[in-house]
Amino acid sequence: MGNKKTKESIILRELDLVVGDSIKKEDLEKRLDLNRRKIINTNLFVTVEVKLTQIIDNQVVIDIKLQEQWFLLGYPIFQIIDRNYAEWWQRGADLSRTTYGIDLIHSNFRGRAERINLRLESGFTQRIDVGYRIPYIDKAQKTGVGFSLAYITNKNLAFKSLYDTLFYFKSTSEILRKRFSGAVFLKKRYGFYDNHTLELRFNNNSIADTIAKLNPDYFLNNRTSQKYFQLSYYFNYDFRDNAAYPLRGKRYELLINKVGLLRNDDINQLEITGGYSWYKPVTKKLFYGINLK
Repeated sequence: MGNKKTKESIILRELDLVVGDSIKKEDLEKRLDLNRRKIINTNLFVTVEVKLTQIIDNQVVIDIKLQEQWFLLGYPIFQIIDRNYAEWWQRGADLSRTTYGIDLIHSNFRGRAERINLRLESGFTQRIDVGYRIPYIDKAQKTGVGFSLAYITNKNLAFKSLYDTLFYFKSTSEILRKRFSGAVFLKKRYGFYDNHTLELRFNNNSIADTIAKLNPDYFLNNRTSQKYFQLSYYFNYDFRDNAAYPLRGKRYELLINKVGLLRNDDINQLEITGGYSWYKPVTKKLFYGINLK
């Protein structure tokens, strides 16, 4: 098949064809293309071919050929911290106002489509992110779990804005702001195209007394810390031919995010977002898409 690392169970999970199935001849080509699309949308393979190799006495043999992606990738990080290049240039185009680092991702750990990521940043912002997810922990391959942790610090911080201008305070030794967040999530996939994700997150932000004195309303009421839980539910129905570069199909999304679950949480906010996307060909080489949110 070409899956040197990926376990067969991860591939077979995407197929709605099993040995002994009865399929109408006129539906066969469409079914094969749908199964090819589902395998390519795992984002584990560069190319996928699903085709007939033999037809004998109304029995068919289906051959699946795959070319796996590079699963271990590293991306360099370099970005300015100002809101745009014009503002960065007005502030002297100082390289100390940039962050740099690396983002490491393994998207198929142990061949089970597990994803591990590590993000390290230095410069204006010190940051470390780690995350792990496994798509299936049960035999039915419907339930997945994961977690993420992030810790971010700053010694140079925008403490207020006035007339669209941000005012910064810089310390040579004291950390002016610390941010920590940790999350766990549960994912359910009942069919081929639907995904349900429930995530519980805790956020803990704190600032130095210096920042609170410069701006008592940074966290409101001269406080130096901000803590809160949040719970989010995300639904995604994705029936596109290629999730990375869609040309045909449709997609539905729904996000319900509640920030502040406990009475003593410092933030209380509810967000509901819905989205719809539709892609269709006009000619063989021309396509159009509609996105509503």
